[in-house]
Amino acid sequence: MIICDEPVSALDVSIQAQVINLLMELQEEMGLSLIFIAHDLSVVKHISTRVMVLYLGNVMEISESDQLYRAPGHPYTEALISAVPIPDPKAEASKKVMILDADLPSPLNPPSGCVFRTRCPHAKEICGQAKPPLTDRGNGQQVACHLR
Repeated sequence: MIICDEPVSALDVSIQAQVINLLMELQEEMGLSLIFIAHDLSVVKHISTRVMVLYLGNVMEISESDQLYRAPGHPYTEALISAVPIPDPKAEASKKVMILDADLPSPLNPPSGCVFRTRCPHAKEICGQAKPPLTDRGNGQQVACHLR
């Protein structure tokens, strides 16, 4: 197993591609598992078969990569994916980016209930009262959201 924490974040795009291709080759040849921690969801999409989305250290969603990008189950995942650039200029110009209002809460003093509720456009009263459990939605997708 190799744990990669932001392994390509400060690299030029061509060097990123070389590092990612090397990791994927090693994974295939040696049967390695990779834990790939990154903020760049376009890189995550390219290298991952399963994705775990965290917010303030809490699991918001776990899903097969294709399922996650096709139909995100959590509003935070939806916002992250909406911010990924699309290489087609027409599609990029017409896409709707989900803007998150409010500042990121302190991880030392997180909100009660769902930690994402202070920035969630769908938050209801229940979201402040109880932390949502990670619920199986089928197709290998698990989501921690009271409303979905």
